[in-house]
Amino acid sequence: MALKLGELATILIVIGAIALGIYTNRILWPAFQDFIKEETPKYPDYQGILNNRPQIRGDVKTALQGKTDQYGLFVDDVFLTNIHPERSYSAGSGTAGT
Repeated sequence: MALKLGELATILIVIGAIALGIYTNRILWPAFQDFIKEETPKYPDYQGILNNRPQIRGDVKTALQGKTDQYGLFVDDVFLTNIHPERSYSAGSGTAGT
């Protein structure tokens, strides 16, 4: 049984999507979390992090790009969402609910 060209392309796309998912889950996401943990302590408080989101985004994007270059991937952009202090941080600083 021979595969038609369209069927082969579909198989390759599925394999590529699976490989990208594995790469994202095992390499990019942990690297992103690690780079965020390196960047955020540079700022004195939660408001400092919010005020410097563009700088943090740029630094994390650069660090991730260095991680993906070896695989021929390009990091187009990085987004920081759901930024909020952890409960332990909020409780200790008296800024709960901000």
